[in-house]
Amino acid sequence: MLYDFLNHVINAFSPPGCWGHGSGERKSRALHFKPKSKKKFQFPVFLVANIRGGLTTKLDEMQLLFISNDIDICVISETWLHVGINNDILQIADYSLFRLDRRGGQQGGGLAVYVKQGISCSCLSQLTHNELEVLWLLYRPHSMPREVTHLLIGEIYHPPKANNFSKA
Repeated sequence: MLYDFLNHVINAFSPPGCWGHGSGERKSRALHFKPKSKKKFQFPVFLVANIRGGLTTKLDEMQLLFISNDIDICVISETWLHVGINNDILQIADYSLFRLDRRGGQQGGGLAVYVKQGISCSCLSQLTHNELEVLWLLYRPHSMPREVTHLLIGEIYHPPKANNFSKA
């Protein structure tokens, strides 16, 4: 189920002739990517963390990590957030928060992405799936090389006891 869903997302957002489009095979053009323009482009700095609960008690540490490492986008899994926790207490100065709490009232899981203000990211809510903990963001700055028009950022949490073989 997860594999089929990821293939669907890749095909939906990959231009024809790029890796992942169509049959899922790599195309030779994608293997030898060299930007034609001489513009300098810097990919965002990512921090990926599984914090295993207690995000609300770790915000000071997270903020210090963001500042000291000049983090642009932080992807966090196992936030253990729920609807009873308001976004106001999760704010980190100069960052926007995107979150997806575990559905069905179960404890655990949950996803969050902090994006530095001024970075163009939008949530692709049309790609959510009722049976998967998945959060998709589209990163599309103005100064990317022509050959790379955007980055699709996907965060997926696969619970240890999840059914890998159920059909969606």
